Amino acid sequence: MRQISLLSLLLSCASVGFGQTSLATITGTITDSTGASVASASVEVHNLENGSVFKAASTDTGNYTVSQLPLGDYDLTVAVPGFKKYTHTKFHLDAGQTMREDVALQLGEATESVTVQAEASLLQTESAQVAGNFTLKQLDDLPLLTVGATNDGVRDYFAASRLLPGVQYCDSATCPSGGSGNAITVTVINGTPNNSLGTRLDGATMNPTSSRLGGATMETQSSSEAVQEVNILTSSFAPEFGAGLGAVVNVVTKSGTNGLHGSAYDYLVNTALNATPAYLGVKNAIHQNDYGFTVGGPVWIPKVYNGKDRTFFFFSFEEFYQNLLNTTTLSTVPIPAYRNGDFSSLITTENRLVSTASGPYTDPLGRTIPSGTIFDPASTFTASNGAQVRNPFQGNIIPTSRFDPVAAKILSLVPQPLGPSANQAGSNYLAPYNGSRRSYIPSFKIDQNLGSKLHAAFYFQRTSTSTPRTGTGADSLPDNITVSGTSGNAARTFRLNLDHTVTPTLLMHYTLGWNDSDFLLGPEDFLNAQQTVGVPGAISAGRGLPLIATGVLPSLAEGGMGNLGPQYDQHFWERRPSFVTSTTYVRGSHTYKAGFEIRQMRYPNFNFTYTAGEYAFATYSGGLTGLGTSGTLATVGNVSNYTTQTSLAGTTVSSGFAGFGFASFLLGGAQNIAINAPINLRTQN
Repeated sequence: MRQISLLSLLLSCASVGFGQTSLATITGTITDSTGASVASASVEVHNLENGSVFKAASTDTGNYTVSQLPLGDYDLTVAVPGFKKYTHTKFHLDAGQTMREDVALQLGEATESVTVQAEASLLQTESAQVAGNFTLKQLDDLPLLTVGATNDGVRDYFAASRLLPGVQYCDSATCPSGGSGNAITVTVINGTPNNSLGTRLDGATMNPTSSRLGGATMETQSSSEAVQEVNILTSSFAPEFGAGLGAVVNVVTKSGTNGLHGSAYDYLVNTALNATPAYLGVKNAIHQNDYGFTVGGPVWIPKVYNGKDRTFFFFSFEEFYQNLLNTTTLSTVPIPAYRNGDFSSLITTENRLVSTASGPYTDPLGRTIPSGTIFDPASTFTASNGAQVRNPFQGNIIPTSRFDPVAAKILSLVPQPLGPSANQAGSNYLAPYNGSRRSYIPSFKIDQNLGSKLHAAFYFQRTSTSTPRTGTGADSLPDNITVSGTSGNAARTFRLNLDHTVTPTLLMHYTLGWNDSDFLLGPEDFLNAQQTVGVPGAISAGRGLPLIATGVLPSLAEGGMGNLGPQYDQHFWERRPSFVTSTTYVRGSHTYKAGFEIRQMRYPNFNFTYTAGEYAFATYSGGLTGLGTSGTLATVGNVSNYTTQTSLAGTTVSSGFAGFGFASFLLGGAQNIAINAPINLRTQN
């Protein structure tokens, strides 16, 4: 199996520090009142929230280390026969923190004790790393969801990074030149390249923001309510995080405790609660909720099992809902006269327009031709000067008997003008559609103490988002002909962590991780173009209508027909299995840590975009327009049927336009034809 990271090894003395994980470490020396080292001292660290006990012992030099401690509140106890028991009560450990606790024992009976009540020192003496920590309460207090405006998804705990020095945080609206432009991303940290952030959740890698899927963190992130703490390492972090170039984000999920706790919340944004912007007179219509609940505690089944101090659960559910049920976008559909081939009003419309694009022009025979005139391809002849020329359709009307049968079937799918602008030629279709966005994040975590030496934790989450009517040029047209796409993604995260205290000075840690993410951007309706309208030659006949581009230029006022057919049809995956293991060994005055990490990244990719074909009928101004796709572009299509004056093809008419894209469509006169081969590709690292 290919690996992007195999074997990160750290051998260092206790005075230098420890490879940092998302968990905490306590280290120090134990001495007597004379300063002499005390060997074989019993050290116990007691978690006050779930009753877990972590044991260690001092070495011959008096050094001890207790690592892989989940963040939380603790008591530390040191007991040695002939000395008073030492207790440090109610101190808190943060994610990735290394706390130094040097203990000076006093002579006395074991029944006597010395108790210290003080918070752990914030001074970092065991490592040169620079980090910032954010707790669940801080995340709750921060405005992680933009209030009063549209948003890319659920509350984003990565936004906390903007509070750290050296971090430049932006989104698609605020990214400076050179930024990634992703939905939500940390772009630059301490001058490192964009999207060089490494992300870990409960000890294993997550999809980083340099993800193959574009890097929007909301595609894979956990619910903020399921996160206990976020630890962001911005520099000088340990070799085990070598895959992170600019920074490493350690996310620690919340676990249940001996007490049953829960919460419920709703972050509401509604037009009725917003003020009217100055000078506009109207409010921006927005209705969205980010709501959910959490519950956690010991696993307790009456008369069957009591999990206090042993088995704990934590469940979280969050949903982001943006209500856009009555979204509208102006589209252009043919007016009744155009649908019947009558383009006489096109010339009248052109004469009313005041623009450099309107006005008559001179054809190769010296005739003055009104802008908007369409030419009959059946009348093509060779003039005395050798030019291929055509005569206009009489009255600028195409007989319905000349309509291409496939074009007529496609036209039958196009609705009549609708809405307040239905009586005009362009921008004349306005129908409501559902543009609502939903995101769901359920997650579940269970912790199990298997005796005093083995602790296991399993975590699962699923992040899913669905958005209809997305993409460039989204419109209000029916699903079977719209250029709009529907997008959806689902990401799953699994974590299994095991901590085994082999001896008081030897600790083994294992993390088995799995991340996957599916991203679909496809047609609103998988219409079979061959069966429904008879489009020939589609490689993927069931992937939707071909892209039909008739061109609505040089001005929307001329009307015609906007583009039809989906512009997206692709499905991307990511698969990220990983395994991390480390061994911490305390010997003498040194602490050794060794381990390795194995990752694999797979990227299956299916792309059917334009495999049903794309047809360009935009013959205005006599020039080829092209669609700019990666497919094979035919030299010309059915040139015998487009409505441009033949000798003007490939040239630009400086005033007015010759021919009309929608008229060429009715005749089946595609000027450009392209088709893509389906892509079935898988890459991996």
